[in-house]
Amino acid sequence: MEDNNEIAGRVISDVEIDIPKNYRRTHGQIMGSRWDSLADGRSGNQELEESWLEVARDLFLLWQARQKKYGTGNIAAFMELGCLVRASDKIARLKEALINNHGIESTDESVLDSWLDLANYAIMGIMCHRGMWLR
Repeated sequence: MEDNNEIAGRVISDVEIDIPKNYRRTHGQIMGSRWDSLADGRSGNQELEESWLEVARDLFLLWQARQKKYGTGNIAAFMELGCLVRASDKIARLKEALINNHGIESTDESVLDSWLDLANYAIMGIMCHRGMWLR
């Protein structure tokens, strides 16, 4: 088994991030003991829980890289309303791609990019709503 601390470059969306090489499932291990204990099968489908956690990890790592690149000011300027506007932009892009079949894999943003961004804007909106995003 590979060392948990070994890092491999991976591109998620337009940002290259470092992910431990074996963060994906290896005999039930997802991302380390804290996360692994969450996927316990209580939903009735442990494999689906593990997959959900993998996506959550991707979301966090993408968010972390973008925060480093852009900072917190773009969200702090408009807070929850800004997250809503940006989420609306992502929904419009997904509608064009998935319903109208325009630009399904455009050169500037793929469908996956839009989904990841939408999820991160939702999380940031929740953080703003709860007063967790610093101005």
